[in-house]
This record gives sequence, C-alpha cells and structure tokens, in this order.
Amino acid sequence: MVHGCFMVGNLNETPASMEKTLSFAKKLQPDTAQFFPIMVYPGTTAYDEAKKRNYIQIEDWGAWLTKDGLHNSVVTLPNITHEQLVSFCDRARRSFYLSPAYLFYKLKQSLKDRRELQRNVKGFITLSKYLLRGSQHEKTAALRQEPGRDRITPVTSP
Repeated sequence: MVHGCFMVGNLNETPASMEKTLSFAKKLQPDTAQFFPIMVYPGTTAYDEAKKRNYIQIEDWGAWLTKDGLHNSVVTLPNITHEQLVSFCDRARRSFYLSPAYLFYKLKQSLKDRRELQRNVKGFITLSKYLLRGSQHEKTAALRQEPGRDRITPVTSP
C-alpha cells in the first residue's frame, strides 16, 4: 500500500502550482492521499521566512488547528489566502477520492480480496465526513497588516 502526502502553500506557491500538485497526486495513483496546507512551525526555516515576509496571519497557536485537530493554515501568500489553502485541500481531497478512476480501482481491489473490502469500507466511513463537509475550519478572526497600508483589517476563515 502506498500513501501520498501532499503539502500546498510553500512560500512561492501559486494557484497553478497547487493544481499541478493535485494532478501529480492523481497521476501517481497512491492507495491513499492526504492534502495539507503548509504549517510553518516556530524554530523552522519556513517559519522564519514566513515571519520575515509577514505571511503569518494568526499568532494565536490555538487557531492553528481546527476543533477536530486538522490543520488550519495561518499562512497567507501574496496571491493565496490561508482560507484558500485550506479550501483547496478540501477540494483536492474530494477530487482525488471521488474520481471515477480511483473509485473503480478501489471497487476492483475490494472484489478481489475480502480484507481489502473491509479496509476500504472502514476507510470510506472514516473519510466520508471530510469528503462531504470539508475540514470545517473554524471562523477564526485574525488581524493582519495590509501590505503597504497603515491600517489593520480583520481576516476570517470561511
């Protein structure tokens, strides 16, 4: 079994590069996949660079995870907000797991081996809530400094 982990929101990320990541994940055809927005942890080079560029939008560590413990990105890039990163990961997850090719592959796998059928059903039940409702990231209010402006504007997650 092959599991793929795909992260979006690197400091030079663009909407086009995020779509390339999703296409790449589908091309690889792993058995399972995870899509995560970047998490820049203090003490890492990525955190230092994001801090220097003023990309970190939420300093409250409690807002870095959803109530379910899922990643809630706090990085807003010049052309991608932290809300868009999380929303892309939700869409990528649905696109990957609900693609006809993936569903056919899992059906074929399940018909060949009863243990795979049990594992696939259990996995689908666990995953289905995220496929249906997304990660449900909290509507977290944050304050961010607008680039080139002296005022602070509120930012909220969808």
